[in-house]
Amino acid sequence: MAILIVDDEASTREALRNLLDRLGHGPILEAKNGEEALRVLAASGARIHMIVADWEMPYMDGLELVKTIAKAPEYDLIPFLLITSDLPRARIEEFHRENPRLDNHLFKPFRLKALAEAMSKAARHRASQRDVLVYLGAQLPAELSVAAKEPPGRSHWRELIQVASPVEFEALLVTHGMRVGALLVDPLAHGGGTGRDATDVGWLTSFKKTPAGTVTPVVCLGRNPLAIRAVRTQCQFFVDIPVENRPVFWTELLGRLSNRLAAGWDIEILSTETKALLQKNDFKAARKNFTALFALDEYNTDVCLMAAEICEGLGDVESARRHYVHATEINPCMPRPYIKLLGLSQDRSRLAETAVQFCPNNLDVLMAAAVAWVAEHEEPRALEVLKQILSVQPAHKAAKEMLGGMSR
Repeated sequence: MAILIVDDEASTREALRNLLDRLGHGPILEAKNGEEALRVLAASGARIHMIVADWEMPYMDGLELVKTIAKAPEYDLIPFLLITSDLPRARIEEFHRENPRLDNHLFKPFRLKALAEAMSKAARHRASQRDVLVYLGAQLPAELSVAAKEPPGRSHWRELIQVASPVEFEALLVTHGMRVGALLVDPLAHGGGTGRDATDVGWLTSFKKTPAGTVTPVVCLGRNPLAIRAVRTQCQFFVDIPVENRPVFWTELLGRLSNRLAAGWDIEILSTETKALLQKNDFKAARKNFTALFALDEYNTDVCLMAAEICEGLGDVESARRHYVHATEINPCMPRPYIKLLGLSQDRSRLAETAVQFCPNNLDVLMAAAVAWVAEHEEPRALEVLKQILSVQPAHKAAKEMLGGMSR
């Protein structure tokens, strides 16, 4: 995570840098006062994940920096942690009430654990401000409206907004962009997910490239391979709305989304640490982390894939298979779980068919399906996808070799 340290004392900046290094953060940027911090922000923008600033500094202190940043919507997603040794507790509590842009504070002196906890709390407070839930579809489900109106303290969501088309969604982003916490997309209600053309998802691609879009979960309300084809590469969740128990379904879905927002910082920290352990093949240590990750967000495909990799490294193939299956249940359009499962599962013919339905343009999936069908003695189906691969990539070595072997 990229952190901006703002402090006029070089020794304090160095001490903070050392602590942040131990927590696994980086790159670490530095500024000597609020004015310099604003220049660093202007140059780095959304690439900064948190600001850790001292209160007392010349030219512009930490409190003035908070007030200035509060007027700049482009920085709304960046958590702000204020560090102080002299500010009275009553004064800082008053400042919190007057300036909600201050996400948390930390009194000097402090240890590593206190800093980590303070940063996590700051990130959770910042995530709590992303309280707008957007439904893109022709008709807002009544049960969704009820679920989103849970009393304060029981629901993260303060506003539910329906838009009928991408044009309306883009207009909404102008006024609510940084407050959008999740986007629910009905793929059937508006021309395959666009409101313009069934294959044009440029609006969604553009949104996913914005600072808000990179951290906003997009949920596709449907799992039919044909219905979701236009949006399949842009969504993180795919769910079918049940016929019965809809109030429970919506309440649980909104709970998952709010949990993901609240725990986003902690998930990122643990994920980075776990990936580093996996690179060292330290599967036992990584396993402890993925238990904590699952407690934070069990409906996260990245977490599922890490868990599967850990189980494979420990020789627990059946558990790895279950995690890959869980990943396909969350996001049936992700290629990697299918490729792995086609090498682990016994009923490979049906799985290959599902994989090709949801990932029809992924050459690695098509190749894995062809291998599975040959192994299951279903050469005609394998031949069909091999021809599809070669029509896209005529020099595909593995497909050419398999096709040549089948013709002999």
